Amino acid sequence: MDFALSEEQRAFQEMAGDFAREEMEPHAHEWDETSTFPVETLRKAAALGFGGIYVGEDVDGSGLTRLDAALIFEELAKGCTSTAAYISIHNMAAWMIDLFGSDDQRERFLPRLCTMEHFAAYCLTEPGSGSDAAALRTKAVRDGDAYVLNGSKAFISGGRAADLYVAMVRTGEAGPKGISCIVVEKGTPGLSFGAQEVKLGWKSQPMTQVDFSDCRVPAENLIGGEGLGFKIAMAGLDGGRLNIGACSLGAAQSCLERAIAYMKERKQFGRALVEFQALQFRIADMASELEAARLLLHKVAMKVDAKESDAVRGHGQADRHRYRLQGGERGAATSRRLRLPARLSDRAVSARRARASDPGRNQRDHAADRGARAAGGVRGDGEILCGAAIGTFCSGLSSRRRRGSSTPWGWLCNPMGMILWLLVPRLRGDDSCAEATRG
Repeated sequence: MDFALSEEQRAFQEMAGDFAREEMEPHAHEWDETSTFPVETLRKAAALGFGGIYVGEDVDGSGLTRLDAALIFEELAKGCTSTAAYISIHNMAAWMIDLFGSDDQRERFLPRLCTMEHFAAYCLTEPGSGSDAAALRTKAVRDGDAYVLNGSKAFISGGRAADLYVAMVRTGEAGPKGISCIVVEKGTPGLSFGAQEVKLGWKSQPMTQVDFSDCRVPAENLIGGEGLGFKIAMAGLDGGRLNIGACSLGAAQSCLERAIAYMKERKQFGRALVEFQALQFRIADMASELEAARLLLHKVAMKVDAKESDAVRGHGQADRHRYRLQGGERGAATSRRLRLPARLSDRAVSARRARASDPGRNQRDHAADRGARAAGGVRGDGEILCGAAIGTFCSGLSSRRRRGSSTPWGWLCNPMGMILWLLVPRLRGDDSCAEATRG
């Protein structure tokens, strides 16, 4: 497995980083203070190809991968997370038209979306249906060559400012099979908007309620056919979660870098904060957590690109990882929440029972380790003691987490202790010991 980025990916990353530093970061505070939707800056981003990152090149998209997009959004978010998040939503809506739309729809809508001459909004959430998206109630009734829409969408990013609203509506029976996807264009009679939502932050992207009152939309704007809307919406969110995860990484990385810079400048008791070991441990925990989240996100992005069957499971794992980052309780990992087949849970229980029924297993393992060590096949005492010390330290942090500590990284400490134990010989430059480890 190669974790190195390609030369092309490094170029995308550098270009996005430069744009964020030069065009977004200097203005982010003002945009937030004045609730400014930075139209011209967004169009500059589109000129670099960020308006249709994974839209087909035949309609002026960039034709990149999900992993490429994750790298780009992480860098953009370092400049202004709120604006980067809107760009990610715009990209998600454009991709849905690209993948599920007809040739005519792609040619009508996508070129102006990719240049951000037009902006897009994604309309799924309703006042009465959030996580339970299949319960949405906005109706679309066929009337000749049009659909007549009635209902409301809530918390829509880009509300009022967007030119196209990719809306999920009910055209049939209750449940997911009765949902369809349709594009509503700005200026359509019966389309209106609520007041701007009052937010504590995230103000560079407008957010409003979107209302449909006898809103007559041409039938030719229906995406993918009747009854396919829920599938289209969930496919969009599979990529959207990657995008917003990447934006979160960018914000966290920026915070970490600023914290380290401050620690180098700030002095207490005659020393810079960065010299205090307790603070070094805290920064190391933050960096480890951030890198673990980044690796998981990139892995899922590659699986989505490869259309692997367990990519959705990876999304579930990422969601739980994000929950822990926010300081939530761990809870039981249910098969339904992770979308894991029940038989995998059963298999895990069987494996635990098998281990429990063999009380002599640990003694045999220790005896084998002692024999191999006597033969010169494993680390020496120094490495084992150092690894044990690291493991003890990490286990102590983990036990603090189990006792109810507010530290959100304790769950990662035991695995990190094992990783550090394996890396000790390499960190010391002990080639013979590293060779023994590989053996």
